[in-house]
Amino acid sequence: MPKIDECVTKKIIFDCVDENIYHFIARDSCKIFQENFYTDTCSLINTGNATNVDEKESCPYISLLQKASVSIEKNHVNETSDFCLYHVNFTKYLNEDIPPCGTTNCKSLQMVCSDSDPAYCYYNRIFWVIIYGILVVLNSTFRTNVHRIFDVISADMAKQHNSDFGRQRLWSLLGASAGPALAGLMLDKTISFGSGKSYVPVFICSIIFSIVSIVPFYKVNPKFHKPTADVCRKSFELMKNLEIFMFCIVVLIAGISFGFKLIYGSLYLQDLGASDMLLGVSRGVAILCALPFLYWSKWFINKIGVSNFFVISLLSYVFYCFAFSLMREPWLATGFELANISAYHLFYVAVIQFCDEIAPVELQATMKALAGSLHFNVG
Repeated sequence: MPKIDECVTKKIIFDCVDENIYHFIARDSCKIFQENFYTDTCSLINTGNATNVDEKESCPYISLLQKASVSIEKNHVNETSDFCLYHVNFTKYLNEDIPPCGTTNCKSLQMVCSDSDPAYCYYNRIFWVIIYGILVVLNSTFRTNVHRIFDVISADMAKQHNSDFGRQRLWSLLGASAGPALAGLMLDKTISFGSGKSYVPVFICSIIFSIVSIVPFYKVNPKFHKPTADVCRKSFELMKNLEIFMFCIVVLIAGISFGFKLIYGSLYLQDLGASDMLLGVSRGVAILCALPFLYWSKWFINKIGVSNFFVISLLSYVFYCFAFSLMREPWLATGFELANISAYHLFYVAVIQFCDEIAPVELQATMKALAGSLHFNVG
């Protein structure tokens, strides 16, 4: 969510002094109150050990503060100093009409004021939360549909040109291996402003790479199979097949494991003290190690068997979660991430291959999109 400068609150504490005519005074940086402060943010604090509530409420400053009759004057200590002297003035009352701070009731009082309006900050934050939520939903919707369409097109074109879907994913993973490491490096090297990090350079690079990738896609001319006339009825009949139904259950379980690992794995590594660079490198190393397996993925899957490979993939998630539960050093994740080779990379190639084997030609695209949605969205 974008930073909201209005919510960055600066506070100043005024002490009650007997000898000063303004009664409340503070000496602090001149940068605290650049403009007007908000009277509603001022409050009185009793720093003493007094427990008598009636005695505290009898102090005239409390009633004056509730009537919003407070103003603050700022004066430079001297021309060379960066400090200012802040005085509290009760505008609707003469200073001589107010009892001095040295009285028993107000002796231990402090006044705390802020330069931000909490109500404005709250509503402004709600506005940005709504905008952020809408953008996240739109991004997820477009990204999900685009990825599923890419899977269908890549699988069909691989079959048309007597190629292998695993080898097509190899090229996408080459970019995916460099992406996390590059993003982590940029986050580590980018100067942070305030208490957070700036993700703007990462988003700019992502936009540039997306625009560049449009050029080769423009020349692609895929040839699709003609879909069946009644997709809904045919798909429902297909789901009655026990083998296909169990296949969907396996893909859903793998998708749940994948989502759990993707989200909570990174959070756990950050709790262990992993840097953004280490998070990117650990995923990048796993992807690079998966490249030779993807190149010969068809041989591996045919040798082991698609059904047997599904079992191996689920066991890989078990190993990953068990290893992470025992891990206490974040750099060990670089080795444990290798479980993704069978748990995700080869598994998804096996899923696409299984869809081609069990689904009719006119429903293969629907089956692939369904499997991808179960794994990446529902799971």
